[in-house]
Amino acid sequence: QQAGYDITIKYVGEVATSHIKANMTIVNLGEDVDQSFTCRIMIGGTLLGEETVPGLKKGETYTVTIEKTVAGDVRGLTIKYIVDALNVIEEEDEENNVAALVVKYE
Repeated sequence: QQAGYDITIKYVGEVATSHIKANMTIVNLGEDVDQSFTCRIMIGGTLLGEETVPGLKKGETYTVTIEKTVAGDVRGLTIKYIVDALNVIEEEDEENNVAALVVKYE
């Protein structure tokens, strides 16, 4: 004879905070850039952080890492990565300065 087990979920709360570590590696595909420019990482339309890049030589790479704890659950929100956010560098291709991804559920 089986016992009358009944296991159930009494409460599932929302995520109070989310820890985010976002990074992007940028590369200069054009000529040397001697002036500094700003890179931004945003989530759900809110600025997560920004960093000033001191310039890049042709072919050089630079990694921007932003780590922050934010209020609420970020699953399903879009993280947007922006290079030269203030448009201080006049480039041949301005369309490749933004990338985005959706935070996946786990």
